[in-house]
Amino acid sequence: MTNKWQELRQSILDVPVGPSLRLFLGFPKNSKQQNKVQGSSQQYEQDSYDQLENYFLHMLSSGSVPPKAQLSEIVCELNSMRCHKSVVFVEQNFLDSLDIENMDVLLSLGVSYFAASDFKSARYYFSKSLTKEPENVPALTNLGLSLRLSGNTDEAVEYIQKALSLSSGQSRLWEELGFCYQEIYEDQWVEELESFVVQSNSWRGFSYLGEIKHLGSAEHKLRLLRPFYDRGERSFAFLIEYTGILGQNGLHEQVPAVIWQAESFSIREGKAAKDFPWQLLFHCAQAHLAMGEKKEATICIARMEKQSEQIPNDIRDMIVSLKKDIEEDS
Repeated sequence: MTNKWQELRQSILDVPVGPSLRLFLGFPKNSKQQNKVQGSSQQYEQDSYDQLENYFLHMLSSGSVPPKAQLSEIVCELNSMRCHKSVVFVEQNFLDSLDIENMDVLLSLGVSYFAASDFKSARYYFSKSLTKEPENVPALTNLGLSLRLSGNTDEAVEYIQKALSLSSGQSRLWEELGFCYQEIYEDQWVEELESFVVQSNSWRGFSYLGEIKHLGSAEHKLRLLRPFYDRGERSFAFLIEYTGILGQNGLHEQVPAVIWQAESFSIREGKAAKDFPWQLLFHCAQAHLAMGEKKEATICIARMEKQSEQIPNDIRDMIVSLKKDIEEDS
């Protein structure tokens, strides 16, 4: 191994990788290594992953190819780290060494080709995934997105709607469905979308509808979401959305009670305090400050700061601003 590759290897030893990839690269297991792949751009610089990819591709190009089971696991680990270039390289050069009957491998290949904007190849692997698991939501979702970006909007709607019927879906998926409806139904797209939202009875769908109807009126969106809360919807994702819209409507006094009930329920279920969403604590701090309750706001902020690794930089800046406001008013 030349000095160039030795230096590169030394520079990436602390990059967290999965167990199969770590074994293949010959990385020592030490206190800085983690078995679980993180893949978060908030925690690790993208150039570290780029360097890792370069070293991995060098190892493969040098003729060092791991067994099929290990290479298949490596592909999944690389995909979870968003090292899509390496996944595509493996597929194009070592396809026979991959277990392409493995669902995780198929999804990893599809996601990596999607990231490379090769939607034809992405569609192939997502479609193959669905022959094995016809109701696999990630495969349905990604096939729908691949079809839309390929210009096959009518077909995309079929898969996106099926994904949403099986799972409430992420907000982005409702937005993608909205884009499809705009292309298909033109001026009538909102009415057509509302019909599907009512049929699906998904709070995420109603939340999206609240954003696009009546120019995103906070009051209208609250009217759409409150019935779900009244009927007992208590998922963290929903409560983050619901407490946010309560705050936008100036109903600050309702926010702490909603969050306190959610935390009490979480504790009864045996969940750790560190797993309580920082977004809810943030909304609670904002509500307390709006009501002039600085002590309570400070407690919420202190609890948030214990989850600092999970908080985006822009929110951290807002926390700093909130703390300054409290100090200046004291």
